[in-house]
Amino acid sequence: MAKESDIDADPLLSTIARALGYLCLGAAELKDAPLAHAAEFLGRLGFQRSDCARILDTTPETIRVSLAQAKNRNGRMKQGPKKISRKGKGRD
Repeated sequence: MAKESDIDADPLLSTIARALGYLCLGAAELKDAPLAHAAEFLGRLGFQRSDCARILDTTPETIRVSLAQAKNRNGRMKQGPKKISRKGKGRD
């Protein structure tokens, strides 16, 4: 069962919080940034994925997938490129 967001307890507070999140994205110049960057920024501000999705006008699943892809991409870059095995390539 899905847990209700803390922000959704009061409709007025919910609207104000999302508006502030949107304004913070603009101030940080992340409105046109990739979805993962904007979602990560909002997450650091304390927004849950469902709230990030509402602010970014997408679904929580899209946020989850884009954050996972960004994490995998960054991890691969830090470890360096994958090494190609030359085993079985008939060395002379």
